[in-house]
Amino acid sequence: MKKLSSISLISVVVVVSISAFSFCSNSSASVNTTASEVAVKAIKKKGLAQAIPEVIKTKKLVDTTNSTKEPLTKGTIEKDGLTWYTDLQLAHKKSTETGKPVLGFFTGSDWCGWCFKLHDNVLVKDEFLEWAEENVVLMEIDFPRRTALDPELKAQNDNLQKVFNVSGFPTVWYFTTEVSSETGKLNLTALGKTGYPRAPAGQEATAFIAASDAIIMN
Repeated sequence: MKKLSSISLISVVVVVSISAFSFCSNSSASVNTTASEVAVKAIKKKGLAQAIPEVIKTKKLVDTTNSTKEPLTKGTIEKDGLTWYTDLQLAHKKSTETGKPVLGFFTGSDWCGWCFKLHDNVLVKDEFLEWAEENVVLMEIDFPRRTALDPELKAQNDNLQKVFNVSGFPTVWYFTTEVSSETGKLNLTALGKTGYPRAPAGQEATAFIAASDAIIMN
């Protein structure tokens, strides 16, 4: 299994083959390597799911660059009847309490067409909602372009992006967490990754769950 130490990101030894699933490019996202807290040491599985090779129409977005809204901060988000954590420490606490792995959803929430599609065809479906409630702790790791992030939240998300070598969205990593008895730092153990599922229309949620079960049940 792949242990991720939370000391400093001296080197990243994650080698993941590029899956055939489609995603939005992350070329404009920045990575904060000086504030990194987690280092990857091993990989257990490669990604399993693939995406439908079709053109995605990007939803019309509202430009909030000059919005007076406060930047998003670490904490939780209530969406579609489920709790999504945005703070790794809170996700770790919940994962420890429940014994469930974390589903880390790397997304560009206000610009990524494939992320919109994953949300609409998987994440809001009753089948997924029931499965998620039973099997995982949900964490959203967001890289918006029109919504400001609190610096602490942005640094955390940039660190996790670097750790898991995420170059496009949506990407979903499953991992477990524990505090090292030697260092007192938070360690992560990566289980595997998936993305937008290749499936007939209307069966995306079923395919996503099957790919996820293959990762977290082993």
